[in-house]
Amino acid sequence: MYYITADGTHMHVPGAEERQIVNPMLSEKLDQIDSFTFDIHPNHPMYDALVQMRTQIRIYQDHDPIWEGRVIDNDDESDKTRSIVCEGEMGYLIDSIQQPYDEDFVLIEFLEFLIDNHNRQVDGWKQFKLGNVYVEEEDDADTARTSNDYQTTKAALDNVRTKYGGHFVVRKSDGVRYLDYIKEYTHVSTQPITFGRNLLKVTKSSKGTDIKTALIPLGKAIGNERITIEDVNDGKNYLVNEEAAKLYGLIWGTAFFDDVEDENELLAKGKETLTEVSKPKHTIQATAVDMSLLDRSIDEFKIGYKVPMLSKPHGIDDTFQVTEITRPLFEPDKFEVTLGGETDKISGTVVSGQVEAKQYTNEKVSIISGGSGGYLILDPPGDRPERLLIMDDPNKDKAVNVIQINKNGIGFSRNGINGPYENAWTIDGNLVADFIRAAKLQAGTIGGWIINDNAIYSDFVFDDGTTVYRVYIQRFMEKSLTDSWVFSVQKSSDGGENFGGIMYIRGDGLIVAPAGIFDRIDVGGPGVSIFNSGITCGANTAYPDTVLSIMGSGIARDNFSVYGTFYAAKGSIASSDRALKTNIKELDSTESEEFLMHLKPVEYVYKDDPGTVRHGFVAQDVKEAMAGRTWGVYENVELKQPLDAKGNPQKSKVVASVRYDEIIADLVKVVQSQNDRITVLESEVKALGKN
Repeated sequence: MYYITADGTHMHVPGAEERQIVNPMLSEKLDQIDSFTFDIHPNHPMYDALVQMRTQIRIYQDHDPIWEGRVIDNDDESDKTRSIVCEGEMGYLIDSIQQPYDEDFVLIEFLEFLIDNHNRQVDGWKQFKLGNVYVEEEDDADTARTSNDYQTTKAALDNVRTKYGGHFVVRKSDGVRYLDYIKEYTHVSTQPITFGRNLLKVTKSSKGTDIKTALIPLGKAIGNERITIEDVNDGKNYLVNEEAAKLYGLIWGTAFFDDVEDENELLAKGKETLTEVSKPKHTIQATAVDMSLLDRSIDEFKIGYKVPMLSKPHGIDDTFQVTEITRPLFEPDKFEVTLGGETDKISGTVVSGQVEAKQYTNEKVSIISGGSGGYLILDPPGDRPERLLIMDDPNKDKAVNVIQINKNGIGFSRNGINGPYENAWTIDGNLVADFIRAAKLQAGTIGGWIINDNAIYSDFVFDDGTTVYRVYIQRFMEKSLTDSWVFSVQKSSDGGENFGGIMYIRGDGLIVAPAGIFDRIDVGGPGVSIFNSGITCGANTAYPDTVLSIMGSGIARDNFSVYGTFYAAKGSIASSDRALKTNIKELDSTESEEFLMHLKPVEYVYKDDPGTVRHGFVAQDVKEAMAGRTWGVYENVELKQPLDAKGNPQKSKVVASVRYDEIIADLVKVVQSQNDRITVLESEVKALGKN
């Protein structure tokens, strides 16, 4: 199931009628920029919200993100349907330019140089961070990097890949977009591509111009000459594959080994190379279906994966790389993966050109199972047999897997002709089975649960016989719920004629109670109450004796009001990280001293706590001492009031307040200033004594 968002807003939600897109197609190619296309109708709420080169699109499969990119084309069709074209994250590297440079870098430094240049030119959401680099240069590689061109960052990286090989791969981790540079993809898929099962077509080609039957190996250059094999090869500087030469004739070629100085090593490498180039290399292009779409336990195909391929009609038994994946998201039966690569493991008579697997329907190919066909027997033989048997052996006594069809129905046995037949479909429509595996159950009843296209539900009758509770997993209980499926409990007090909703658990995880269904829910007795307008734990007139307890770690965001004493057994901590602050400057000692000198320390009692005399300040006096300065020491705070017994919020009130902790900074500044003056005075007094 696929969910698609645009700039974080749901654009496609399965089952949500107003949030549907049409014909979504995700195309991925090895070492190229991915593309995603779809159509959107005028009645879609995001029809006018998709901005070219700006709107970010994300695709989720079962809520896991699988692709990200941006809109690049937005074209209107004749019926006002818009065709949208998107490109993958690698396309962001086209938005920046690498200017001419002449620098000395090792490979990793050069890649960081290119990515840093890119990041300085683009918005944050298009930036990359260099990730893992598994491609290495030779030890004596020239680290000079020179370019006289103005080229995109993508083009510059493609030049690197052309020179050193490997692949650039985008990877996301903890919200950071990394660009990895890998030498090769190493994962081998556990899902093979097999003729008669998931192989659709094969294209085979080979180039005779690539064949060489005679080879001159050349080693390291010394001056104007290179090391050859003459001294260790009977005076000949070449090698000939006699068997291949008889078949193809003499076809000459050279092979350079710049790092080889030893003649015997050069001879060995030359022979090894000649063996490879003297036989034809077949290039295979295969298209197949990804069976993991039908069974999630099967290893899925991904770009770059190595996949074993077996096709006896084509004489192929080798491993190839996934080079392209085409995904029509709403038509999984049309998903295709394309493999490419060279092989010399082709044997027997090979069928040339494109071959559709469906053409092969002889007894050795079964599209259903991928194995050999069975034996059809009329039992007993004659004009009026009692049954038709389909078996894995022509002998009834030896057959193990048996399908029996007679006038009463169809039975399936894995235990021979006499059964037992664990699975059967009788003529009256009953299906008897140990298990059912199906892509879709259209309608039916299982154990009292009703199943149809739109819901799975069952009724539970209360003791009085008239109250019925219905438990639903249903599509679109309420129009206001935009998720495709919701879990709900409904109640009927007229024996099941009419139902009213009690509670919904939506597809996005929210628990919703429709307005008017309840006034208050008590959790764990009368101590905790959940109202439509909030949650209260004893902080109302209904339950004055209960308290709020938070066990373990907790987070309170925004303002947190405490009516009473806030007690911290081991002190409190206020965040003061420099990274959280700006416009930092030292306090002015004169201003701080003037502020402190105008403060009016007082003693007082709170009206709701008349038994305790307290020391402190009056907020209005503190504001006056600030003398018009806009400091945060004083603030008018809006206090949210507790819920009343019916769960209604009481009217908020504003109280003048003081941040006592901020006065500490002024106290410290004044003490420091006074200490400096005391030090000066002490020095002057000592000087007077000496005189």
